[in-house]
Amino acid sequence: MPARIEEPMRKFFEQRFFHDSKNLSQQFHWCAMFAWPSLDAKNMDVFLEIKRVRDLLTHGEHIEESALPVEKTKTLALKLFRTRGREVVS
Repeated sequence: MPARIEEPMRKFFEQRFFHDSKNLSQQFHWCAMFAWPSLDAKNMDVFLEIKRVRDLLTHGEHIEESALPVEKTKTLALKLFRTRGREVVS
């Protein structure tokens, strides 16, 4: 993103996709852009997989326990916890 518009764009995304949104996916993507610099495209794919399974469960679908992405969820959560305390774009 060009430096000349970085600040207004950050504010736009923060307001539009974080504060105004109740959508978990939008909030996660906002955090990945501005608060979690260590995340990469693979982590985003893992999140979307986890969320897909979560959505199926919350809508009453049966998911075999062996199909739950437990290890992927644990790995992603630990990566996010390690990101805490690092410099955050503000």
